[in-house]
Amino acid sequence: MKNKPAFKASLAAVLAFSALQPAMVAGASQKITDVKKGTKYYEGVQFLLKNKAIQGNHFYPDRYLTQEAAVQMLSKIWKVKAAKPQKGVFTNIPKTSKLYPLLHGMVARGILEKSKTFDKKQLVQRSELLEWSQRAFRLKPTNVQPYQDVSITSSTGKAVSSLSTFSLLHHIYPGTQLKPGQAVKRGEFAQ
Repeated sequence: MKNKPAFKASLAAVLAFSALQPAMVAGASQKITDVKKGTKYYEGVQFLLKNKAIQGNHFYPDRYLTQEAAVQMLSKIWKVKAAKPQKGVFTNIPKTSKLYPLLHGMVARGILEKSKTFDKKQLVQRSELLEWSQRAFRLKPTNVQPYQDVSITSSTGKAVSSLSTFSLLHHIYPGTQLKPGQAVKRGEFAQ
């Protein structure tokens, strides 16, 4: 991978997100009041602010991440372009919605799979976030499998093995259990 430092910074911001003291971004006038400097989520939230992936005064690190929020933030971080809608895909999302072309952009990049519907209020699971990250960066699986609760032959296992080469997963998910079906909190996302 040619741009490993940029990838690591991007992936680190994508794989977690929370904190508790006012945070400012250099060159930005936005102040996040629920993210403290020095917490494990601070740098990730700064990255999201710098890349205009979040707005407002609160980040809500202890709330769960919805699929809609994830797609909106990830499309900014990963610079996903809106794509021409495909017939019969995401038919429950209004065509006038800002989310609609982003979803199609994520499909065009191979990050999301085609689906008839998209549940924007559904919570993102750890397995989904890891699989999306692997697809976004087109990473190849390895034989490394640091978690006992993930099969190396599953799609999540392949994502974990490809991402574990960057030593980020154990920073975010220490131990031997990934808990792939667990919902992701916003703070975890930015970490």
